[in-house]
Amino acid sequence: MSKLEVREIGPISGETEVRLADGATAVGFGGGDDKYFHVYKKSDQTVENNVYTKAVLDTVSSDPYGAWSSSNNEYTIPSDGIYMVHSNLSAQDKGSNQGLRNVIVEIYVNGSIQDHGRNSNNLSNSSANPPVTLFANTLTRVLTLSSGDKISWYARFSCGTPETPSALFVSGGGDNSFAWIYKVASS
Repeated sequence: MSKLEVREIGPISGETEVRLADGATAVGFGGGDDKYFHVYKKSDQTVENNVYTKAVLDTVSSDPYGAWSSSNNEYTIPSDGIYMVHSNLSAQDKGSNQGLRNVIVEIYVNGSIQDHGRNSNNLSNSSANPPVTLFANTLTRVLTLSSGDKISWYARFSCGTPETPSALFVSGGGDNSFAWIYKVASS
């Protein structure tokens, strides 16, 4: 078992070399960024039953690099590194035959799926009483990304009895649906 010995602990800026007790070194610590991106959904977004739909996150609360495109609903990575990418998308069924069945959230990088979130199946099955009408599905991943990569979030919701017009929504209101990105280290 290795032992980590330190003389002093203090704030880190830039990449730092750490010398371990056995004389080995580790580089890359402290290459993170104290700036983070955060966007949320202020208003509901209608989605079709069982169709992958890009989440339209309409309100930016923190974007220090000006990297969010509201016209494309994409965040452009400002510099190479390792990033923590998170989303919390809430599905809501406002129909008369309410009952969410499946809620899936996915992260896309450069227009292609990067990672599937948890597939929450059979939320309102025949024994669910009352049926599930609002459900938040979260997805957090640590990804190695390059400057210029574009990040977006997609969701697929389904209900037991689809209605026309659709009564399924990515729920707005700020706390219901949001995403953030934080650089944890340089790569």
